[in-house]
Amino acid sequence: MARVRQADKIDALRRIPLFSELSKKELVFLARMTTEVDVREGYTLVRQGEMGREAMIVESGTAVVRRNNRKVDDLGPGDFFGEMSLIDHMPRNADVVATSDMTVLVMDSREFSTVLDTYPTVAVKILKTVVERLVETQSTPI
Repeated sequence: MARVRQADKIDALRRIPLFSELSKKELVFLARMTTEVDVREGYTLVRQGEMGREAMIVESGTAVVRRNNRKVDDLGPGDFFGEMSLIDHMPRNADVVATSDMTVLVMDSREFSTVLDTYPTVAVKILKTVVERLVETQSTPI
């Protein structure tokens, strides 16, 4: 499969809400911390109940998300999953299985820690995004 250009990696990272507030310099460094992985159709990228320690961004190809053996979503280029595992290391809440050959960008918690050590301001920006997402999911209409 074709290698992903650095500019494409940066654009993919920028689209993830968790990283949307980062500067270009921070995104460039973050992109360097990702690893490009080719995945074959049928491969299970994430298993429900297993501990999560990495996030993935779909660069090419497709996958299905299943929770308790029921389809809940389809993923394609630009979609991402597992980003909260970079922070909470909790068990995965769904399976993600490749429905075609794929290329994904992977960042594990060690690489994420390197980013935070190098750019401590990234932690504040990410925390802001996480809090906003938590408030959004917890709010109920009056």
